Amino acid sequence: MKCGDSTVEIEQVNTGGPVETVFGKIKTLAFPEGSCNCRVTVTALGSVEIHPDKEVIDDNGILTGTGTRATITCSGLSCIFGTGGTNLGTLDGSEKDPIVTANASLKYLVGDASNFTCTLGTGAASWKAEYTVIKPLGLFVI
Repeated sequence: MKCGDSTVEIEQVNTGGPVETVFGKIKTLAFPEGSCNCRVTVTALGSVEIHPDKEVIDDNGILTGTGTRATITCSGLSCIFGTGGTNLGTLDGSEKDPIVTANASLKYLVGDASNFTCTLGTGAASWKAEYTVIKPLGLFVI
């Protein structure tokens, strides 16, 4: 499945800091009709955590997702994928242009078709996208 457009909105729950993980609730996860070659129905929004990259000290972070579920329907077959402590990708902090790069392997949960059919034998589906952070600007992970 391929999509040309999607939107994610996350509400930050706490401020976080050097010893406190930043938590956020996903408020919107949308794949507009016509932007994908299959239908995507988000059934649970879930949450994210933003962690500093412990290997590199910079303004960037790693995103982890939990509790998101989506049904993907292609050619009449439905497959449900989700997150559960899933590494979603990275946040590149910046004063003007923070970017979130999704590069995740999503878990196959259940569906009308088999795991093999839904994942083409890989056991998972991939989510690859790049999102420009609109608000807040001046976003850094410390």
